[in-house]
Amino acid sequence: MDINDLRQEIDRLDFELLKLIKTRMEFALKIRKFKTDITDPTREEKVIYRVKSHAEALGLLEAEFAEQLFVKIIEASKVLQSKGYLLAGFQGEHGAYSEVAA
Repeated sequence: MDINDLRQEIDRLDFELLKLIKTRMEFALKIRKFKTDITDPTREEKVIYRVKSHAEALGLLEAEFAEQLFVKIIEASKVLQSKGYLLAGFQGEHGAYSEVAA
């Protein structure tokens, strides 16, 4: 492997991370209908504690870095939940225009 191969792998991983974050945001939208309030400090503390614990167990990741990252993800989830989007189901893959019809 050379530097270009390694960079291509990083680019691929970056895309995979973005897809996972998008999926997490979709779940945040689904969860909103069950919540009375967007902010849930107890849940947020549990998520941060769990993330920091996993980061420490995995190695190479600083617990503080993981915390900062997930604080931002949680903030973005709350912003998304506050927008009042309606959820609609559709059949087919994203990009096949079924979502446009819905």
